[in-house]
Amino acid sequence: MARVMSRLGERGAILGGGLVGIFAIIFVVGTLITRPVKRLMEGVRALAAGRLDATVQGVHRHDELGELAETFNSMTSSLREHVTALGEARAAREAADSELRVARDIQTSLLPKVFPPTAENGFDLFAICRPAKAVG
Repeated sequence: MARVMSRLGERGAILGGGLVGIFAIIFVVGTLITRPVKRLMEGVRALAAGRLDATVQGVHRHDELGELAETFNSMTSSLREHVTALGEARAAREAADSELRVARDIQTSLLPKVFPPTAENGFDLFAICRPAKAVG
């Protein structure tokens, strides 16, 4: 019976060691899989917070996660360029609107505000000037 118990102990030790090894492998593989996902999540959160310079660093894989990280980085770069272009277009539009406002003020200041009374001729004289809202 001692021999059976010793074999049972040996096999129990082998089984325990194997389970510890399997759990270690699962932990390592799980960490290798989830670390890039966490980095992608951090980049997305930074972008959602308004940081247009957010990038995903440290994802050097040749699978879908690596491709997703590269796409995210190129997307943020493209987004920065579009926001810059929109800002420049808005500034140009505001400058043109300002020039039109100045031209409208000059145009309306040239016209008389009060017309001389013409009731002796039997008619009243009125005028209206509508400046252009845009020019081509």
